[in-house]
Amino acid sequence: GGSATMSDAESDDAAAQGGGDGDWEDWGDAEDMTSPTRDVLDHDRMHDSAGACLRHCKEAHGWDLVALGKALRLDIYGSIRMVNWLRKEVAANRRALEDDALVKHLQAPFAANARPALLEDDELLYPFLPDDALLPALCSDIHGDDEEEEGGEGEVL
Repeated sequence: GGSATMSDAESDDAAAQGGGDGDWEDWGDAEDMTSPTRDVLDHDRMHDSAGACLRHCKEAHGWDLVALGKALRLDIYGSIRMVNWLRKEVAANRRALEDDALVKHLQAPFAANARPALLEDDELLYPFLPDDALLPALCSDIHGDDEEEEGGEGEVL
Protein backbone atom coordinates (compact mmCIF):
# COMPACT_ATOMS: atom_id res chain seq x y z
CA GLY A 1 0.00 0.00 0.00
CA GLY A 2 2.80 2.43 -0.80
CA SER A 3 0.50 4.65 -2.81
CA ALA A 4 -1.71 5.57 0.16
CA THR A 5 1.18 7.15 2.03
CA MET A 6 2.06 9.09 -1.11
CA SER A 7 -1.34 10.71 -1.33
CA ASP A 8 -1.37 11.35 2.42
CA ALA A 9 1.89 13.21 2.15
CA GLU A 10 0.56 15.19 -0.77
CA SER A 11 -2.60 16.25 1.01
CA ASP A 12 -0.51 17.33 4.02
CA ASP A 13 1.58 19.38 1.62
CA ALA A 14 -1.48 21.01 0.17
CA ALA A 15 -2.74 21.89 3.64
CA ALA A 16 0.60 23.37 4.58
CA GLN A 17 0.66 25.48 1.44
CA GLY A 18 -2.90 26.64 1.89
CA GLY A 19 -2.73 27.51 5.57
CA GLY A 20 0.82 28.76 5.96
CA ASP A 21 0.30 32.48 5.62
CA GLY A 22 -2.25 33.54 8.22
CA ASP A 23 -1.97 37.21 7.35
CA TRP A 24 -3.24 36.74 3.82
CA GLU A 25 -6.77 36.73 5.16
CA ASP A 26 -6.35 40.41 5.99
CA TRP A 27 -6.33 41.13 2.29
CA GLY A 28 -10.06 41.61 2.18
CA ASP A 29 -11.78 39.68 -0.56
CA ALA A 30 -10.57 36.32 -1.69
CA GLU A 31 -10.57 37.66 -5.22
CA ASP A 32 -7.71 39.98 -4.33
CA MET A 33 -5.55 36.95 -3.98
CA THR A 34 -5.42 36.30 -7.69
CA SER A 35 -6.14 39.52 -9.48
CA PRO A 36 -3.57 39.82 -12.23
CA THR A 37 -1.75 43.03 -11.45
CA ARG A 38 0.55 45.02 -13.67
CA ASP A 39 4.09 45.55 -12.47
CA VAL A 40 4.81 48.88 -10.78
CA LEU A 41 7.55 49.83 -13.25
CA ASP A 42 6.68 47.72 -16.28
CA HIS A 43 3.02 47.76 -17.25
CA ASP A 44 3.57 44.94 -19.73
CA ARG A 45 4.63 42.60 -16.98
CA MET A 46 1.89 40.84 -15.02
CA HIS A 47 1.94 39.50 -11.46
CA ASP A 48 -0.62 37.07 -10.04
CA SER A 49 -1.83 39.49 -7.40
CA ALA A 50 -1.32 42.93 -5.94
CA GLY A 51 0.68 41.33 -3.11
CA ALA A 52 3.04 39.62 -5.56
CA CYS A 53 3.44 42.88 -7.45
CA LEU A 54 4.36 44.79 -4.27
CA ARG A 55 6.76 42.06 -3.18
CA HIS A 56 8.48 42.23 -6.53
CA CYS A 57 8.84 45.99 -6.28
CA LYS A 58 10.41 45.59 -2.84
CA GLU A 59 12.75 42.76 -3.81
CA ALA A 60 13.75 43.93 -7.28
CA HIS A 61 13.88 47.67 -6.68
CA GLY A 62 14.26 47.97 -2.92
CA TRP A 63 11.09 50.04 -2.63
CA ASP A 64 8.58 48.86 -0.04
CA LEU A 65 5.33 50.53 -1.04
CA VAL A 66 3.37 48.77 1.71
CA ALA A 67 5.66 50.32 4.32
CA LEU A 68 5.28 53.70 2.63
CA GLY A 69 1.50 53.35 2.63
CA LYS A 70 1.63 52.63 6.36
CA ALA A 71 4.02 55.49 7.07
CA LEU A 72 1.73 57.90 5.22
CA ARG A 73 -1.34 56.27 6.81
CA LEU A 74 -2.98 56.15 3.41
CA ASP A 75 -6.70 55.61 3.41
CA ILE A 76 -8.39 53.93 0.48
CA TYR A 77 -8.53 57.19 -1.46
CA GLY A 78 -4.90 57.96 -0.75
CA SER A 79 -3.96 54.50 -1.95
CA ILE A 80 -5.94 54.89 -5.17
CA ARG A 81 -4.47 58.34 -5.86
CA MET A 82 -0.96 57.16 -5.22
CA VAL A 83 -1.25 54.07 -7.41
CA ASN A 84 -2.82 56.06 -10.24
CA TRP A 85 -0.07 58.65 -9.93
CA LEU A 86 2.58 55.93 -10.08
CA ARG A 87 0.90 54.40 -13.13
CA LYS A 88 0.69 57.77 -14.85
CA GLU A 89 4.30 58.70 -14.13
CA VAL A 90 5.57 55.31 -15.22
CA ALA A 91 3.63 55.52 -18.47
CA ALA A 92 5.04 58.98 -19.12
CA ASN A 93 8.66 58.21 -18.24
CA ARG A 94 9.08 54.51 -18.93
CA ARG A 95 10.88 54.92 -22.25
CA ALA A 96 13.12 57.72 -21.06
CA LEU A 97 14.30 56.28 -17.76
CA GLU A 98 16.00 53.07 -16.69
CA ASP A 99 14.42 51.20 -13.77
CA ASP A 100 16.72 52.69 -11.15
CA ALA A 101 16.22 56.23 -12.39
CA LEU A 102 12.48 55.65 -12.63
CA VAL A 103 12.29 54.40 -9.03
CA LYS A 104 14.20 57.49 -7.85
CA HIS A 105 11.85 59.71 -9.83
CA LEU A 106 8.80 58.01 -8.29
CA GLN A 107 10.24 58.09 -4.77
CA ALA A 108 11.15 61.76 -4.87
CA PRO A 109 7.77 63.22 -3.78
CA PHE A 110 7.63 60.81 -0.85
CA ALA A 111 11.14 61.45 0.44
CA ALA A 112 11.27 61.23 4.25
CA ASN A 113 7.66 60.02 4.12
CA ALA A 114 6.39 63.40 3.03
CA ARG A 115 2.75 63.65 1.99
CA PRO A 116 2.82 65.23 -1.47
CA ALA A 117 -0.11 67.26 -2.75
CA LEU A 118 -0.87 64.54 -5.29
CA LEU A 119 -2.48 62.59 -2.44
CA GLU A 120 -5.24 65.23 -2.40
CA ASP A 121 -5.70 65.32 -6.19
CA ASP A 122 -9.18 64.09 -7.09
CA GLU A 123 -8.19 63.69 -10.73
CA LEU A 124 -6.17 60.72 -9.52
CA LEU A 125 -9.26 58.89 -8.28
CA TYR A 126 -10.01 57.84 -11.87
CA PRO A 127 -8.28 54.53 -12.64
CA PHE A 128 -5.36 55.04 -14.99
CA LEU A 129 -5.29 51.34 -15.87
CA PRO A 130 -8.53 49.37 -16.19
CA ASP A 131 -9.23 46.76 -13.50
CA ASP A 132 -6.14 47.76 -11.55
CA ALA A 133 -5.93 45.45 -8.54
CA LEU A 134 -3.15 47.56 -7.08
CA LEU A 135 -5.41 50.56 -6.45
CA PRO A 136 -6.52 49.61 -2.92
CA ALA A 137 -3.35 47.71 -2.05
CA LEU A 138 -1.49 50.56 -0.34
CA CYS A 139 -4.32 51.37 2.04
CA SER A 140 -2.77 51.13 5.50
CA ASP A 141 -5.97 49.58 6.94
CA ILE A 142 -5.53 46.42 4.90
CA HIS A 143 -2.27 45.46 6.49
CA GLY A 144 -3.54 45.53 10.06
CA ASP A 145 -0.49 43.99 11.71
CA ASP A 146 -0.11 46.54 14.48
CA GLU A 147 -3.67 47.02 15.65
CA GLU A 148 -5.93 44.01 15.44
CA GLU A 149 -9.00 44.57 13.33
CA GLU A 150 -11.27 47.12 14.93
CA GLY A 151 -14.07 46.85 12.43
CA GLY A 152 -12.34 49.54 10.43
CA GLU A 153 -14.61 48.93 7.47
CA GLY A 154 -15.37 52.03 5.50
CA GLU A 155 -15.04 54.53 8.33
CA VAL A 156 -12.82 57.01 6.60
CA LEU A 157 -12.98 60.28 8.46
